[in-house]
Amino acid sequence: MAQLIAFGTSLYLLAVLAEPIRVATGWGLPMITGGLSIGVLAGAIISPLVGRRIGGGRAREVLSASSFLFAAGLATIGLSETLYVYVGGWILIGLGMASGLYDAVFSSLGRIYGSDARPIITSVALIGGFASSVFWLLSGVLVASVGWRATCLIYAGMHLLVALPIYRCSFQRSSSDIVKPAIDVAKVGEPRRDIVWLTGGIFMVETLVATMVGVHLINLLLAQGRSSAAAIGAAALIGPAQVAARFAEMTVGKRFSPITTTLFALLAICIALGVLSFAPAATIPAIILYGAGIGVFSIARGTLPLAIFGPRHYPTVIGRIARPIAIAQAAAPTLGALLLSSTSSSIAFATIALIALCCVVATVLLRGLASSMAYQI
Repeated sequence: MAQLIAFGTSLYLLAVLAEPIRVATGWGLPMITGGLSIGVLAGAIISPLVGRRIGGGRAREVLSASSFLFAAGLATIGLSETLYVYVGGWILIGLGMASGLYDAVFSSLGRIYGSDARPIITSVALIGGFASSVFWLLSGVLVASVGWRATCLIYAGMHLLVALPIYRCSFQRSSSDIVKPAIDVAKVGEPRRDIVWLTGGIFMVETLVATMVGVHLINLLLAQGRSSAAAIGAAALIGPAQVAARFAEMTVGKRFSPITTTLFALLAICIALGVLSFAPAATIPAIILYGAGIGVFSIARGTLPLAIFGPRHYPTVIGRIARPIAIAQAAAPTLGALLLSSTSSSIAFATIALIALCCVVATVLLRGLASSMAYQI
């Protein structure tokens, strides 16, 4: 529930609110949406610190702080009269995202439950997958009834009255007191730098792919000659496909190792993008396959590093690699726009597919490098 609120009021906030903000303030849409990118970059600055704090047993404090940061940022945006104040609100939200979205939550769960965290991580991601559907609808209703400023203030209240108590009750003790790793982490030395950065590179590049597609998919489909209704309808299938794939991972996927499910997810993404490039007639099944791949991969972002580095090093490693991932996420919309404006949609899909294919190769290489460590991936 807390993650549903966190995603719905941050990454998915502007999908509905951007246009009302533009109409009310006169600010340009690039400036309005640019606030989100600035916030993501601000969060990247503190990501390593967040990882170290969670690794030191401060999950409760970190996640509780994220609720205050989200609330302060949303309240600032709701009360903003100038663009500078508006951007300041997004900086606060960006800090909240760094300390309160999947990376921080997965790290906290991995630190506490060790290898037993996988089904819990999957469950959290399953519920979080409904964030866009729930909050796009809720935002539409609220904006129509009370306006975008009051909507932001209501969302700020959600963080303080719902998410914050959840974190305070769920983490009643320091995580350092309740860690029960399934393996003797004392036998594992410090994580190798090459494995850390290869893992980070895989997630960074795949974040670049997912963000480019997420932002520009409808425009890419429109460029292939589809109507607006058809493009939006096809893109809307990603959400249900993500949730269905996460449910499958929770029920069937647990039979496979995290590295195997990661490879399956990346291959699904590559195949889907290739089909969108070379066989546009199969758009619907391709988008469903893409959504399934993205859904499973978002879980792998939590389970694969946990399997490789173990609960002891997991939060610190996640914090370390979160910074380049955030930078990729912030740069992706602009890079995707340049790609879309300079070539055809088919070539754009093929280019993105090749980028995703690099992640498949890197994951195979990661399996070989990590096989010498004490964890089975």
